[in-house]
Amino acid sequence: MTRLIWSGFKTGLGSIKNSNQTTQLLITSRLGSLGSTGNKDHVGRVGKTECFSTTGAVMIKTKKQKKEIERQRLKAAEAKATLRTSLKLRQKPDPILGYSTQIPKAHLNWENCELNKLIVKKEDVWAGKIGPVELDDPLQPKTPIDRNNQQDKEGGASLVLNFGLNENEHQKAILFDGLPKMKELIKIKNKPIFDPSLTEPLPSDSDSIMNEQDEEDLKKLRLMRILDLRNSNSKGIDKFIKLRILKAFSPKDHLHPEKLDPGCSEVQAAMITYRIHAVLDHAWQNRRDKDSKRHLSDLVMKRMKILKYLKRTNPKSYFELLPRIGLEPRYLKDELIVRAKLPLRPGESLD
Repeated sequence: MTRLIWSGFKTGLGSIKNSNQTTQLLITSRLGSLGSTGNKDHVGRVGKTECFSTTGAVMIKTKKQKKEIERQRLKAAEAKATLRTSLKLRQKPDPILGYSTQIPKAHLNWENCELNKLIVKKEDVWAGKIGPVELDDPLQPKTPIDRNNQQDKEGGASLVLNFGLNENEHQKAILFDGLPKMKELIKIKNKPIFDPSLTEPLPSDSDSIMNEQDEEDLKKLRLMRILDLRNSNSKGIDKFIKLRILKAFSPKDHLHPEKLDPGCSEVQAAMITYRIHAVLDHAWQNRRDKDSKRHLSDLVMKRMKILKYLKRTNPKSYFELLPRIGLEPRYLKDELIVRAKLPLRPGESLD
């Protein structure tokens, strides 16, 4: 029995040795096919990669990285869209003012425009802070009126006539040169051709002539005070400003240079813009005045309709008009929505 067990054990060991020899022969033959015995490490690494695979772990890590990259990309795109929207809203012109209140120094578009230079404040008019107007020839002898004008100029005041007479030289000549001489012409006309008193003048004639001249000068001075813009009320100043706007924004006709067109789109848009700023100044001072806010909304809608009509009929005049009345070129690019909250004052920040 013991011999049988021992013989079986020997047979098993022999079979194991034979299998080891065959595997060694296979390995040597493979190494021979590779061409050299120095590639054993490479063969070992190849065997290891064949036996142990890490492909699954690598794939799981790549998926996580892809998800993280996609999340970061979406986050960056969302941040860019938010920044683009905020910049667009910041640069969007205010529907009332016509320029953006979020950009510093954007209010200079209105302060430097032609329309704002034509508008004068009531306080400045009553203080006489408007440019002086020369009425008489400086070579002529000075009258009480000239002395009064000289005093006004030296004191910082100036004379501006009301009712559209400031820039009309013909009407000024009739009022201040023609009317005072009418009395003398009437006297000469009523006198007979052969008047004995003309041959022998009395000694008191020179004094009477001087008195009459002083009286005529005083009449002229009183008329100038009546027509002076400094003595007018708010309605008179408003008419004076509207007349200046009408003369500045009326289309120029070479055949009729003095012809004014109050119905053209340029004049209407400038007039409404002037009214908008006047109502807005009142609303800034009276925050609880809701009627002014409704009036502002109506005026903005009227100006929008006029500008759209002008843009459709005459695009060149439209783009030339916008900087003249203090509006930015992209004013009508987006929809105009008038909010209940008033816009910021020029130079006022959100803080």
